[in-house]
Amino acid sequence: MANEKATLYLDPTLRKAIKIVAVTTSRTESEVVSEAVEAYLQSGHAASAQRDLQQVLKALSKRPSVSDDEAMNLAVREVHAARKSKRR
Repeated sequence: MANEKATLYLDPTLRKAIKIVAVTTSRTESEVVSEAVEAYLQSGHAASAQRDLQQVLKALSKRPSVSDDEAMNLAVREVHAARKSKRR
């Protein structure tokens, strides 16, 4: 499968770490980031986030008067709240 370009905003320390890993392992930064994202998606954390999103979408489906923008805002708020509660 062909790769697609993505713009990411990263903490400078994280960006430097990615560069170091890429250089020391003879891989591109893109390969390092892709492998890290793939590993995360295969972890339990990603499955939990997906379940949270499915719950939000299910709740939204019961509210037919919600606009697309309102639905997106609600979903983003719920994901942020779920992440915040998991950090505690």
